[in-house]
Amino acid sequence: MLAPPSLSHKVDKHKLTVSVRFNEGPQPINGRIWWIYDRAPAGSAPFLHVQIPEDQWMDTIPLKDGIERIDFFSNHGLEVNGYKQYLSSPYTRVEGLK
Repeated sequence: MLAPPSLSHKVDKHKLTVSVRFNEGPQPINGRIWWIYDRAPAGSAPFLHVQIPEDQWMDTIPLKDGIERIDFFSNHGLEVNGYKQYLSSPYTRVEGLK
């Protein structure tokens, strides 16, 4: 089974930079970072029903004025033994941005 990548992030002025690292073994052929601003608390009804917008993906996440938190994860396509697979990083929440 493939191991999920590790994530690190850095808040710098008006952007959040996310780094994704894969250990040895199969490497991704593509990847995207998806995010949502000020998502409701985990497990709440709004958390479960409000999806991450399809147009919110890129390598560096712009931080809007006034947001309190940002949730993100990365998703990667890999090819292992001729089969295409997809793997996500751990879901991460960064709080205290305001």
